[in-house]
Amino acid sequence: MGNVSLHDCRINQMRYENKVLSFYFYDGIYVSDKTVEEFVRTGKVRMDCYIIDEFIDGISIYIFDKKTNEKSIREDWTDNFISAINDGSFEFEFVTTYKSYQHILFKGYIWFDKKPYCKECEIELHTDKITFLDEPSKEEIAAWHFSKGMSNNVDRIFKMEQNFDIVSMVLKHNPKSINNSLIRNMIDELKEYYDSDRWLRDYEADERGELPKDLKRGVLSQDGLYNLLCDIAEINVEENKKMNHDLCVKMDDGILNIRVGAIIMKEDKFLMVENDRFDHMYSVGGRIKFGETAEEAVVREVFEETSVKMEIDRLGFIHENFFSGDTEVKKGNIVHEISFFFYMKVPDDFEPVCNSFTEDGKKEHLVWIRADHKKKYYPEFFKTELNNPVMEVKHFVTRNV
Repeated sequence: MGNVSLHDCRINQMRYENKVLSFYFYDGIYVSDKTVEEFVRTGKVRMDCYIIDEFIDGISIYIFDKKTNEKSIREDWTDNFISAINDGSFEFEFVTTYKSYQHILFKGYIWFDKKPYCKECEIELHTDKITFLDEPSKEEIAAWHFSKGMSNNVDRIFKMEQNFDIVSMVLKHNPKSINNSLIRNMIDELKEYYDSDRWLRDYEADERGELPKDLKRGVLSQDGLYNLLCDIAEINVEENKKMNHDLCVKMDDGILNIRVGAIIMKEDKFLMVENDRFDHMYSVGGRIKFGETAEEAVVREVFEETSVKMEIDRLGFIHENFFSGDTEVKKGNIVHEISFFFYMKVPDDFEPVCNSFTEDGKKEHLVWIRADHKKKYYPEFFKTELNNPVMEVKHFVTRNV
């Protein structure tokens, strides 16, 4: 094949079988004739690396995760790298290649379709032979996809097709059930699939005739999944109009308030909210809306107040709080407030942006504090409990009236 350059080339599929690690480049690689310095791009190519038997670690793959500004943490991804490439979780792009006797080191980047977008990666092989196969046929490409350990695409399409059928049936016969947690999870999976590169790759693979003929593929219809998600969005708008009422109830003796709070921790600090009116801080969170679960409410509130979609770790505290109202809405009333506080899973690249306001129109600000912060903050049990978090759910009652 002449001189070969993998610089800027991306792996589309991988396979490891019979001590041969194969890389598939659907967009080709760069080659040149031995007498010509200029490199040209080839068509589809497979590169086979023959792994030497006597080495215990014939294949080692590491991803470098930048945890701090000072250093990166090396993670061993040897076991799950191939499956992640094949199911479209990320792509590997070659940058540099280092060769020595029976040893080769590829350095490059893995690219994601969302944050963190890319990470450094190394693929280290003990090999004594590398070969290239030019212009593999469509039939051979299909065989690569669905050989042992390479059926991830079909499994994914099959699962999405099941979700598509069930959600379509619910939408037709009982639209109100789309807020069922199981159905909601299916809808979320379908939306994530359609918004990612995986749907487009599966659609293009189908157009090329690379998918099994007996595979049901309604989810790959250009209009089918899009129309389904649009119908669901319209129903959600109508439901939100009906459910957009906070669980804050005026009663003869006072006000019943049911809310959620988020515990967002980073090392020895946690995130609190302050505003231009109060002399105290309070947790990220807010009232639960009618028809909304506490888990749904805390995810929504965190997004509204930090502009970041965050997952729940676990429920940490239930707090019953009795106090005198201090806002225009609550002034002069005794408030009986029940709060659910959840520990959240904080992303490494978490950069909150606050665009929220209090119920009486005051601008809110986010502040990272330690437990010994001098300014008053609520709930007060954060001072002791967040220094030594435990797994069990704790219950607190506070009476200030």
